[in-house]
Amino acid sequence: MNEVFPKLCSAPLGEAAAGSIVLIPHNDGLLLSLVTDESVQAHVRSIVILNLNQPSSPSVVFHENWGKSQICLCYETPLRFEISNKEDDIGTNSKWWRHVGVITSIRNEFFIRAAAPACNGFHDINVQTGAIFSGEKPNVYGVFGVWEIWLRDPLRERSAPIFNFNIHSQ
Repeated sequence: MNEVFPKLCSAPLGEAAAGSIVLIPHNDGLLLSLVTDESVQAHVRSIVILNLNQPSSPSVVFHENWGKSQICLCYETPLRFEISNKEDDIGTNSKWWRHVGVITSIRNEFFIRAAAPACNGFHDINVQTGAIFSGEKPNVYGVFGVWEIWLRDPLRERSAPIFNFNIHSQ
């Protein structure tokens, strides 16, 4: 059997597992998105668009009403969020605490902060499970301003970056 790398499958967005990274065809190009565990209504699903490219809009946006029947490409090859541990790329909750796109470390979980235009604020979404953070945030938590999503493979020459975020260039 022939090998295909990376392994992708096409499926309706409603069938994608929460926490998965998908590519959604759009008139502006492919939207790289994190699938959440939230369904507001029976026919829609919430996602976090990571690469939105619209003027006067942040690139990382929470979108709560994307059609479940929309066909998307799902990565079956494992992806990894890799965060920078350089001193200038890490802050506490007082540094970048209201910036969209950063990854926050709350207890033992990692959340991406996405703009939520409907409420003029933001949501923190778990990068592994797609769960939307609810409850009280602790007084101190880590904030990572530089991170990437990598397609990793045992054959190193096939590893490739899928997306990168850098707070310093926002």
